[in-house]
Amino acid sequence: MFASRRVSELPPYVFADLDARISEIRARGGTVLDLGRADPDHEAPPELVRALCTAASAPSAHHYPPFGGLDELRRAVVAWYQDRHGVRLDPDGEVLVLAGSKEGLFHVSLAMCDPGDVALVPDPCFPAYRMGAYFAGAEVVSLPLRPEWGYLPSLTAVPEDLARRARILFLNYPNNPTGAVATASFFAEAVAFARRHDLLLCHDLAYGESGYDGYRAPSVLQVEGARDVALEFITWSKAFCIPGWRLGAAVGCRQAVAALRDLETQVGGGVFAAVQMAGAAALEDVARSGFLTAMNETYRVRRDRMTAALRELGFAAPRPRATPFLWFPCPDGRTAATYAAWLLGRCGVALAPGTGFGAGGEGYLRLSLTASTADVEETITRLRKVGPEALRRAAPEGPAAGGVEWRRLPPGGGAKVRPGVPRRRPHGAIQPDHPPDALIGSL
Repeated sequence: MFASRRVSELPPYVFADLDARISEIRARGGTVLDLGRADPDHEAPPELVRALCTAASAPSAHHYPPFGGLDELRRAVVAWYQDRHGVRLDPDGEVLVLAGSKEGLFHVSLAMCDPGDVALVPDPCFPAYRMGAYFAGAEVVSLPLRPEWGYLPSLTAVPEDLARRARILFLNYPNNPTGAVATASFFAEAVAFARRHDLLLCHDLAYGESGYDGYRAPSVLQVEGARDVALEFITWSKAFCIPGWRLGAAVGCRQAVAALRDLETQVGGGVFAAVQMAGAAALEDVARSGFLTAMNETYRVRRDRMTAALRELGFAAPRPRATPFLWFPCPDGRTAATYAAWLLGRCGVALAPGTGFGAGGEGYLRLSLTASTADVEETITRLRKVGPEALRRAAPEGPAAGGVEWRRLPPGGGAKVRPGVPRRRPHGAIQPDHPPDALIGSL
């Protein structure tokens, strides 16, 4: 029995592959400092755990929940948006509870796109945007995010014929993986672009509660008229340190909420009611308790320590205003896969190679500050032991030090793909112009 062609041609998910490599090294007695994943090291707030346990003790919590989400949680989201962003929402028509925002970001293309429609996707980006559009049969058009542009896409550079065919545009600020932030004027430009071309603007606000040095991230829904064309995705995973609970929401455009809800009724059964009740408590109580401020301060201290150390070692590491990510180039133009593998083999430090977020991430690494402070400090110690000269001259092409060999999975078995030009399979279905490269290897 064989998997479908669509599934069999998928590259491995970069973090699943990274987990496997780390597990293998640890199984052999090695130690790895994992600064590749964005899994918060903070414990979930105790009052949030108590709310979950209390809700789970009620017999009613163990029945099927409403597909759109509990009324208590949807109203808590509405109150949160009003208080945090000054945005008024209708809990019945403009809020949809999701089993994590990743699920919604993947499924929204299935809800909005037909085969052959265009999906405008930033590059680099969180892989779910691109892969959801791929499974919907959409033609993925990459919008480059360049440092000289502040990692904002140039919407005016989108050719008119592609813009007319576009059904969906993905944005994400504060940005994963670059740590960039967007201005209110950029969001206004994006909303105007979506309105002009009658497409859905999907904004991933996963890191909306992350901010340093006084920065607070805006919501795209603050732009006048945005609720007509924009759908914003939020998650409890990062802000409240509960990624394993799987809770998110989509808010905004009424028509998009309805379409996504219709899709979710076919593929899911809703979110455990006790998790939803705890999610409401997170917005009503925990968010106002000082927990978020304290967590951001912890990340700020780690950011300052790590960026100072990386610069001392010769890396061009910026200091982001938000997100727990440092995004910086490999030295001397090394490829992301080779350099990440070399670091893992040489000093047991795991960073995410930029190509895991798209071809636009080539030559970059993403370092996550969600590892513990002790691991951040130990990472600095290990890198200093290697030294700036060795770090700069490291990673020759070929097998990495330590016996780890990683290679990039070629799209479609090595077929050449011209950037920006979709590749058609023999039966005519459209594949993304460059699906997210993942790293595979053996120890």
